[in-house]
Amino acid sequence: MIKLTAKQTQQIKEHALACYPEEMCGLLTDDGFIPLNNTAENPKKEIRILEQDLIPYLGHISAIVHSHCYNSKKPEILDVRTPSAIDVKQQKLSNVPWLIVGTEGLTVTPHIQLPREPSNTFVGRSFMWFINDCYTLVQDYYKFNLGIELPDHKADVNYKDLKNHDNLFEQYITEYGFEVTSNIEDLKNGDLLLLNNGIASCNHLGIYHEGQVLHQEEVSLTQPFAAFIGRINKVLKYVG
Repeated sequence: MIKLTAKQTQQIKEHALACYPEEMCGLLTDDGFIPLNNTAENPKKEIRILEQDLIPYLGHISAIVHSHCYNSKKPEILDVRTPSAIDVKQQKLSNVPWLIVGTEGLTVTPHIQLPREPSNTFVGRSFMWFINDCYTLVQDYYKFNLGIELPDHKADVNYKDLKNHDNLFEQYITEYGFEVTSNIEDLKNGDLLLLNNGIASCNHLGIYHEGQVLHQEEVSLTQPFAAFIGRINKVLKYVG
């Protein structure tokens, strides 16, 4: 995780507040923060940095920084820093980390980072799509408990567009390295449960572990396996 100096933190805060209600953007360099112009068509919702603005700093860019803005009079259901699908895509294309802060025009939140930092703390993670969600929880469980590196998130849409969305994970089962089995009697630690969640089907993942199910809600938690009877759509086993 990138650690900011007090000077960089203050520079980012000042630029984010000065740009509000538009999203700010800038570059983190070895010795500071460089504010840049946001040239997006809709700067209240996205950022765009001109290539010529990057050229003077090539070889010295530690991260791209931008803000997500919100109105304090309109409470946000999701963490305002939640990356968009475009954020995730553009970060990968840029090949440098991205930092995202949130602001309502008066204060500026601490940053989150793309790509996300894997964590071996599985319980108590606050939900954030693409950062702490049911698939990234699976990724981390497999990495730290089983020594298996799973592919990055295949979903490429924003969480607000996925609410009550059927078959969110079913289409990616093979790409993630799993296969479907009908044998629910032979569950082993690490087997996945493809769950129905709310009124939608196949849109949630749980991890079987010692008679419990580890999964991500607003906060990640474990619950008895029996609590999921009736919600289990498929059992998935890792085959690589």
